Amino acid sequence: MDSLPPDHFVKAQQFTPTTHRDVYPAIDPTSPTLSQAGKAVIITGASRGLGAQGWVPGFAAAGAKAIKDYPKVETLPFATDIADPASVAALFEKVKEKYGHADVLVNNAGIFKAIAPVKEVDQQAWWDELTRSIRGTFLMTQSFLKLLPTPTTLAKIITLTTGAAYEIFPSLSAYGLSKLAVLELMTYLAAWEGVNRGFLNGRFVSANWDFDDLVARKEEIEKEGLLKMDLKAKLGAAQFEK
Repeated sequence: MDSLPPDHFVKAQQFTPTTHRDVYPAIDPTSPTLSQAGKAVIITGASRGLGAQGWVPGFAAAGAKAIKDYPKVETLPFATDIADPASVAALFEKVKEKYGHADVLVNNAGIFKAIAPVKEVDQQAWWDELTRSIRGTFLMTQSFLKLLPTPTTLAKIITLTTGAAYEIFPSLSAYGLSKLAVLELMTYLAAWEGVNRGFLNGRFVSANWDFDDLVARKEEIEKEGLLKMDLKAKLGAAQFEK
């Protein structure tokens, strides 16, 4: 992959006429319309990688009240093993004690170490990667939902996935399958939990896609069921009945 152009995957997975690789007005966290003032935000995996470089500074710029390592933001650092129910329960007990509940959950934490074809990959590394991403995301999501005061309390869950959830990369089976599973978990939430608050709820969205372009395709996305995993086949007994 080192030989590929820097924007290879941006173009290969392009869904909107315009794409971005940096902040632009519609998603600028300093915009008043995107203010997170007074909101408690939980970001897993916030100490490094995308958590530290993207999610944390973004929500801090938007005025969230509880994020780690920003002097103007109230913080509640809490070491958590997201795949361990007791550790997750301890985290949310602390959140309940201090804030009542969280307003936003960002499922960002994960591992990326089982890199080899299925025949050769280390079995434990493969299973650890699925456990961390799938069980960890489930435990965090379930605990977040249980702490909300009412089923209609305004809250948001953002779950990091990847193009590997729907494209096949032979050496990334654990990574791809785990990201496919959490993508489908969000689809289940969109279908059964609370109120549908947006047409992109439960759908795959790339960070590179232009938001205004997505809005322009709203009717098409909803009508054709786009940006969701599906089985390409015509099913049902009715098609064979004369």
